[in-house]
Amino acid sequence: TGAYVAVGIPSKLAYAKVNKNLSRNLLTLGSLALIALAAAWFGGDVFVLRKVKKLVGVTDRLAEGDLSARTNLKGDGELNLLGRAFDMMAEELNKREHERRQAEEEIRSSAEKIKLFAYSVSHDLKSPAIGIYGLTKLLNTQYRELLDQRGKNYCEQIMRASEQIAALVEKINVYIATKEDQLQVQAIPANVYFGRVRDGQLESPFSGN
Repeated sequence: TGAYVAVGIPSKLAYAKVNKNLSRNLLTLGSLALIALAAAWFGGDVFVLRKVKKLVGVTDRLAEGDLSARTNLKGDGELNLLGRAFDMMAEELNKREHERRQAEEEIRSSAEKIKLFAYSVSHDLKSPAIGIYGLTKLLNTQYRELLDQRGKNYCEQIMRASEQIAALVEKINVYIATKEDQLQVQAIPANVYFGRVRDGQLESPFSGN
């Protein structure tokens, strides 16, 4: 009555089928995870990373001044919409740059025409002024005895007017030459500046002229 018999099945044998199914399921799950990871990496590279890299590249080129850079992204995704916004911005910048260059070219052309016109006007004014001055001086010198005081005054007024015209022409030429030279800024001590004003070398900024 104190004896008994124990009958059992080895755990390895008992769980063999379950372990086999578990291993197969884990292998399947691992394979699916690897496939999903690979698909996510490939899809992210194709649909996200490449577009982001293109956007960054276009931004760098625009920052360097290459206004012809475009993303050329198509579609309705957010990155595609952002790419088209970049392209529109670049197109607008390129248009404004073209307009700016065209305006600068027109300004240079106008400045050149104004310079030639000023030279022509100064030459056309200076020659007659010198001729009038010379003839009036000759008249005043050789026929002074024949002229009354009014005639002498007229000659003096004509000569002064001729001198003023010639001086104005010289100022025009100096102005044109000054506009062509590059501006050079130089610091002048206040005492030197006011000393020149005091000596009459410069016009005082407080004179009201």
